[in-house]
Amino acid sequence: MTRKNRLPILATSILAAVALPALAPFASAANYFWDPTQLGTDPGSGGTADWNTTSSFWHLAGVAGDVVWPNVKSNTATFAGTAGTVTVTTPTMRWG
Repeated sequence: MTRKNRLPILATSILAAVALPALAPFASAANYFWDPTQLGTDPGSGGTADWNTTSSFWHLAGVAGDVVWPNVKSNTATFAGTAGTVTVTTPTMRWG
């Protein structure tokens, strides 16, 4: 391959390395439902519990059971169902 042929490949590689990480947060955005009683269904159970990054208190549509909060800023936390108190016990990142 000649030097002239390598230039477009190099330019494309640099563009991808810069642009893809910037788009990644939007590609992985998801809506999580507060589900401390672990119903595992939309829109979650609601209720009182501690919000942290170790307890499986979140339901993600299309996933069986509940999962831990992924702590990615692009995700949205949705609260519905039984009223309660949610105490944030771990620094968390969230949109909604």
